[in-house]
Amino acid sequence: MHCDGGFCSGNENNNHIIASDHQDDIYAHAGDDIIEARDRADKIFGQPDQDYGEGNAGPDNIHGDDGADFYSCGGFNCGLEGGPGEDNIWGGEHSDFLGGGAGASDHLSGQAGRDRLHTQGDGEADLADGGPDSDDCYVDPQDIVFDCQAH
Repeated sequence: MHCDGGFCSGNENNNHIIASDHQDDIYAHAGDDIIEARDRADKIFGQPDQDYGEGNAGPDNIHGDDGADFYSCGGFNCGLEGGPGEDNIWGGEHSDFLGGGAGASDHLSGQAGRDRLHTQGDGEADLADGGPDSDDCYVDPQDIVFDCQAH
């Protein structure tokens, strides 16, 4: 399914949604979905089940929901947030915001750039890996932290 610019929505099935060359707001709905952003500042909203969302050249925002999701930033200055479920969230080459969700252990990896990683308040043992540059991690005492300044 290809978006044509603006609002784009999947259905209750497993979808493969590809953003347009314009700025899109993409809603995945239920099902195990694959969502690909493009060159503009796209917003992706995952829904229940296991989703895979990938940012591209724009400063994309990806918001998860229930399910074990995988989100990555292929562009710059992304905002990536998991939802309830065990999420894997990977930043891009620039400064990104990565946030884990409640209810399960998450794995956040900042990659390059000055990133902010948040895993506080979920009561789970999360993994926060800032990556090669100077990063800030806002974590709980039980979280495992690599390559970042823990707060």
